[in-house]
Amino acid sequence: MFFSGKKIVYLNCYEEEEKGDAAGFARFSKEKGKCRIQICIRKVKQWEDGSYRVVFEGIHKAFALGEILIRQGEGTFDCLLPFKNGYLCFGKEEETPDNLFGIAVCGKPEKVIRGRWQEAKYRKELKHVSMIEAQTEEKTKEQTTEKKVKERTTEKAEEKTGKKMETKESVPEIAKAEKGLFKMQQEWVEDYAEDKWKQLLKVYPKVHPFGDDRGYISIEPKDFIILQSSYQKLVNNSFLLHGFYNYRHIILGPCSELGKENSYYLGVPGTFYEREKMVAVMFGFEGFECSGPVEIGKFGYYMRSVEL
Repeated sequence: MFFSGKKIVYLNCYEEEEKGDAAGFARFSKEKGKCRIQICIRKVKQWEDGSYRVVFEGIHKAFALGEILIRQGEGTFDCLLPFKNGYLCFGKEEETPDNLFGIAVCGKPEKVIRGRWQEAKYRKELKHVSMIEAQTEEKTKEQTTEKKVKERTTEKAEEKTGKKMETKESVPEIAKAEKGLFKMQQEWVEDYAEDKWKQLLKVYPKVHPFGDDRGYISIEPKDFIILQSSYQKLVNNSFLLHGFYNYRHIILGPCSELGKENSYYLGVPGTFYEREKMVAVMFGFEGFECSGPVEIGKFGYYMRSVEL
């Protein structure tokens, strides 16, 4: 089951059903009987500032999760969904996780940020799904009532005149626009099993802080949801925050020498002094690295290991 452990799904921009650039990621984890959904949107400059609806894509319908605020092409989202007898609860509605296959941020007409994870066995079962189904029940009832009223009016007019009346589409124009905006096609999920690090390299700026071939990415504390939950508390680490606010970045890169598959180095910028090194060790940063030999007063990074 997808929601049984910690998972990351990488997101891409879609415009008029064409897959575009990487747009960030969604992280799923199980916490005390609940499913936690965290989304980080990056580098979507073509999207205007505003709030956008977040939904789960399902085989039978879409489920609204809330809204994400995107400003200057970036935004974060965090919510908890309760599990009940093996079902995810969306207010009064419930759905088995096996019937959910993706998550999407719905933008203006024909613009969606999307990530999917389900198996290809659902390819034949999928139907066109409209995100309009994720709107409020009240709105759906209003549209249904309006349609029935128009149908009754047409039937009565036909009975009186004895003529078949030509009627326009009964769905309101706004509903049509939303349906065109949020309609999900039968395209299927691509393979998201690509290495996590390669995906992160597509999303974050790449840097070479030590003047060699080792590649790192430049991140900020708000990006720590890419780390395993036990390391996300580093967002409150005083030494880390001090270095970040002085230099406005932190580095993350592989540390293959530790022999762990998901092991990485997190580096906080600073200058090397013995007293500073002692403080760094107190806050969990066990080493210092710079370009060339380590010398007093030289700029570099205080490093510690983390896991994705």
